[in-house]
Amino acid sequence: MSERDQHTSRERKRLRDKRSAKTIVVFSVMVFTIMTLTMMPTAGATMVLIRCGGI
Repeated sequence: MSERDQHTSRERKRLRDKRSAKTIVVFSVMVFTIMTLTMMPTAGATMVLIRCGGI
């Protein structure tokens, strides 16, 4: 009986670890997307400024 309980608790822990890993991946993707979205306009503005300044 106790052995089976240990097994279930172990399974639950593994599932929780998997879920936390998934959360980390999702969070990193979100951060990457936000950074890309914030950098794109700045990069575009900088390119336009350089182009205007060059002319």
